[in-house]
Amino acid sequence: YALTGASGMTLLLLVHAAVLLLGGVGLRALMRARGAGRWMERRFRHLGRGAASFQESAREAPVLAPRPTAALLAGRILQIAQYALLAHAAGVDVSTLRALFAQGLNLIALAAGTLVPGQLGVSEGTFLLSAEALGTTEAQAMTIALLAHGVQVLFVPIGTIIPLVWKAKIPEAPASP
Repeated sequence: YALTGASGMTLLLLVHAAVLLLGGVGLRALMRARGAGRWMERRFRHLGRGAASFQESAREAPVLAPRPTAALLAGRILQIAQYALLAHAAGVDVSTLRALFAQGLNLIALAAGTLVPGQLGVSEGTFLLSAEALGTTEAQAMTIALLAHGVQVLFVPIGTIIPLVWKAKIPEAPASP
């Protein structure tokens, strides 16, 4: 709001945040609901036993789980720092507010991109259309999106290779009585 005022972008960011919050909390509550488990068992008999086991596990954790939420928040903070660095590398005068806005643009592009095959051009278009709010040129705004793709291209092979070379010990399940 501080960058764009009462604009479509502000509305998109607010709607996106509300949908994610309500969707996440709603899904966690639904996972625990006994009625949903019974419906799943009636509708898909072969999933019934698994659904019951899943619900038992879901009820052990609170609806608003603090540790996973803190981990998610830490990841988003790192992503804001990443977008601040990318904007700086693109020649944009970066402030905390603009870094937060760039992260918001990224999240909107990800949400909108689910509707576009291969998400081709969605990030670029989102940043391009928001160049003025970022206080930069269209070319610099698009450069932020392209640099983000470059980081993704760099880390996909790394993320693929690590599980192949780093074998983590899987804890054994306790023996049932």
